[in-house]
Order: sequence, then structure tokens, then C-alpha cells
Amino acid sequence: MFAVLIVVNAYQVGASKAMLIFYVILAILSLYYAGIYAKGLIQKKLAE
Repeated sequence: MFAVLIVVNAYQVGASKAMLIFYVILAILSLYYAGIYAKGLIQKKLAE
């Protein structure tokens, strides 16, 4: 959700395409790492 807001803001400000792509990649990476982190927490909970 937060990542979407960043992309929308960048688009409204009139950022260049390269900047927009950078924000999209950043958003995807942050979601990917959040997923790995959540998975690790769930596995830890199950192991207890």
C-alpha cells in the first residue's frame, strides 16, 4: 500500500520514466523482503 503511494506521488510530481521504474523496483524489492521476513516469523512460531 505504502509502495503504491510512493509510485503515485512520483507520477504526479512528473518524475522521469527512469525514476518511476526505480520506484517500482524498490517497491517490489521491499514487498519481497517483507514476504521473506513474514515467512521466517511464521516458521519460528510453528517451531515453538
